[in-house]
Amino acid sequence: MSKGFLKTFVFCGLAAAAIAVAFTNCGRPSWSAADYSSLHDPFGGLSNIGTKRVNTTPYALLNSEQVYKSMLNVTGQAAPTNAQITEYGRRSGALAASGELDLINSPMLIGISSLAGEVCNGLLAKEIALAADQRQFFPGVNFAQGIGALPAASFDDSVHRMARSFWGRDEKPEESAALVAFRADFLSTLTAQQQTQSASTRNLFLGTCAGMLASFDAYTY
Repeated sequence: MSKGFLKTFVFCGLAAAAIAVAFTNCGRPSWSAADYSSLHDPFGGLSNIGTKRVNTTPYALLNSEQVYKSMLNVTGQAAPTNAQITEYGRRSGALAASGELDLINSPMLIGISSLAGEVCNGLLAKEIALAADQRQFFPGVNFAQGIGALPAASFDDSVHRMARSFWGRDEKPEESAALVAFRADFLSTLTAQQQTQSASTRNLFLGTCAGMLASFDAYTY
């Protein structure tokens, strides 16, 4: 990660990890491993990254390469950035080598959260460069304004869009409540002046995106 990104990611990363852990306990996906042979793409189609896996458990972990490709796929990034390639190289050894759920551990969760942060950094850079009506995830967000001017409806809409793409489903009420609470907590850490700065809006969505992309439903099938 670049120094500038690392600095802004300190708070977002901690919050994202908390969201990811909370969502790990929100319930299992609604599909089974026997039925699932590909990963959702952000525009409604499916992109195959491997052969069908049959497992006796209701769900299983994506392996390290699948996690990486899935994160890029569901965020609509056709090719990784150099920073994403570097981050994956640093974290791949901590990610699961197979689908067994007992491989989940602290280093794996840290690795997934860090990789998700870098992937979300790329997603934000991509979408901020587009006109609002061309964005897939943040059409209602004015990134030139501070978080204090962000309508709650715009935040909720972006959360809904990310949930549909990252998790393949709508967000649950408890997940929505957790993200609304995260936004309130994030806002409470900023001074009135900081709330007017455009960086605050970007950082809010960086933490939100990373938390959702690193949650249980995003790295299992």
